[in-house]
Amino acid sequence: VVVEPSESPQTRVCPGPLLALADDASAATTASSFGSTTVTTTVEPTGSTIDEVELTASGNPDADVDGTPVALTTEPGEVRAGLLAGAQSQRAATETIAGLAVASCREAVAESWLVGGSTALGRVSLVLLANPTDVAATVDLRVFGEGGPIEAPAALGLQVPAHGQRVVSLAGLAPDVASPVVQVTATGGRIAASLEQTAIDGLVPAGVELVGATAQPAQTQQIPGVLVTTAGGVAADEDHAEGDAFPALRIFAPGEEAVVATIGVVSETGGTGTSAEVQLQPGQVTDVPLGELAVGAYSVQIEADAPVVAAARTAVPPEAG
Repeated sequence: VVVEPSESPQTRVCPGPLLALADDASAATTASSFGSTTVTTTVEPTGSTIDEVELTASGNPDADVDGTPVALTTEPGEVRAGLLAGAQSQRAATETIAGLAVASCREAVAESWLVGGSTALGRVSLVLLANPTDVAATVDLRVFGEGGPIEAPAALGLQVPAHGQRVVSLAGLAPDVASPVVQVTATGGRIAASLEQTAIDGLVPAGVELVGATAQPAQTQQIPGVLVTTAGGVAADEDHAEGDAFPALRIFAPGEEAVVATIGVVSETGGTGTSAEVQLQPGQVTDVPLGELAVGAYSVQIEADAPVVAAARTAVPPEAG
């Protein structure tokens, strides 16, 4: 018997508007939106129809005004596989959150890794879980930090309704963690996961970003297009660099053995670049400064003797807007 499965529609999920905790003092744990996003799409063949379907966001009291996560879908067979893409952007300018946040619209998957965020003083991180499928999803969040795995029973068995979004405060699961990594595992429906981080220094908002899922664990990881807008940084052999206002690589080995990784940084203009070797302890997240870099764009390559996940971080100084 020859069985020819029918082609599925292609779907990409945009995270939706930026959220702020405790805007209403009477609902301190509620994440409410404060503005709407602009979504840009592209498709091949050009002219194919893209349907934008809003997901429900029952936890956001301002969703009816600001909007919700959006699922971009195409009819089966209309668009060649992999040639649907979208991105969203939003500028924030409130007393506590300011900056530009841009994110690509991602496929929903059964497992993803969020390498970013912080729950240290002045940092707020929210895990955004969007389910564009027709069935509810049961989601487990496993959090790792610089001190190792974090016990968080409340992060297991989270229910995300079909065509809906659920928002989880990372501080409620892992308080005072400077370098978290979150493994997102879904059963039932699939999940498009992202992470929103906001920073405030004293009383001054210091930025906002949306972190998408990284590549799956692998012995080789390549991160192109790491943009450095201000010369400087921290030497790669600095073991106790604090803060997040310098170029760095966050890297994590999910296995049970120590891992040796070689990190290379090369400018888009060429040259030999720099490299450093680090030893990763099992279950512990490491932030590695990328050294003192000139203004420009860079590629970061990681070669490890066991699978790792990684993400690069740079920062724009507040005075640059």
